[in-house]
Amino acid sequence: MNILIVEDIEYKREKVISSLFNMSSRIVIDVAKSFSSAVNLANDNKYELIILDMSIPTYDKGPNENGGRFRVYGGKDIIRKLLRKNDIPRIVILTQHTTFGEVGDQKTTDTLSEEIEALIGDKFLGIIKYDSTKPQWKEELNKIVQGLI
Repeated sequence: MNILIVEDIEYKREKVISSLFNMSSRIVIDVAKSFSSAVNLANDNKYELIILDMSIPTYDKGPNENGGRFRVYGGKDIIRKLLRKNDIPRIVILTQHTTFGEVGDQKTTDTLSEEIEALIGDKFLGIIKYDSTKPQWKEELNKIVQGLI
């Protein structure tokens, strides 16, 4: 199973990768750390599942690169780009946040879930709340992945 993980925070990304490799030896993982690298990988490869962080930088951060504009709804922006392809993969959002956006213009995970489902229908597998101190996110992700293998 080919999976793309889109996550800019190294600690969280490593936890997700470790959890996935513990689920199955048949998993192949690619990693994107920004909007642009995620779009490029998704356009150049075929994935059965994309695990998206919602808030990500525009470009990969480097020693002399700050990542460009931070995209509060970067995961949703990636989904919009992928809609141009006829074969959009299954998508799950894995986020630490419960609200997104600026004060006065915030969206909850429930609102985002409705918007994404309206965009891609049953290809959207939901939003998982990531909390490194609790095992629930691993259990929810495991259930999704096992259902696809």
